[in-house]
Amino acid sequence: MDKQVNNDDIGYFAEWEFKGELFEKVKALVEAEKQANMMHDDFVSVEHLMLGLILKADRAVAENFKEFSLTKDAFLKQLMSVRGNQRVTSDNPEATYDTLEK
Repeated sequence: MDKQVNNDDIGYFAEWEFKGELFEKVKALVEAEKQANMMHDDFVSVEHLMLGLILKADRAVAENFKEFSLTKDAFLKQLMSVRGNQRVTSDNPEATYDTLEK
């Protein structure tokens, strides 16, 4: 793994050049960081990781998501019902969600 700045991406993982199969795994992590930034969140949380997997899934994962009709829009709809407009501002954001009342 050679360190190389990649200006097309952001975040910690974007500073590294990954090759082959490892690259496929890291794409979801880089996408998770992008999603956290786009959502103006201070931390990468489970929802960002899930979005990263949905958006950058390899063929096998994409087939599983398709089988269960899991799309970005469907996931975001459910996320909004739990999270609302709250931002991730701590390393334990689930503690701030009022999930039991929903």
